[in-house]
Amino acid sequence: EEGISVSHYDMIFLKPIDTEILKEVAEKNCPIITVEDGIKDGGLGSAVTEWLNDNGYDRKVTRIGVPDKFVPHGKVPELMKLCGMDEDAIYEAIVNARKSSRS
Repeated sequence: EEGISVSHYDMIFLKPIDTEILKEVAEKNCPIITVEDGIKDGGLGSAVTEWLNDNGYDRKVTRIGVPDKFVPHGKVPELMKLCGMDEDAIYEAIVNARKSSRS
């Protein structure tokens, strides 16, 4: 509805990381958002950021994942919202990254 076009890459493995996909994404020069069903710190987003830095790409990466804090028990949809990993949070991250890239 809002004219947002995205690409989705499925990074099946964190190690070894798929450098061909990372190079393809880095060369598109568009916002990068990682979403993982696991801990944010030290996860996929961190690995992507490290690879970009090590290979000379000055790119901002928005990382979405489980925060490094105690998360109470609950139903999956509740926990996804609480951790900022639900559909609304991902959409907001896309919109914000898009705005930032235009500035």
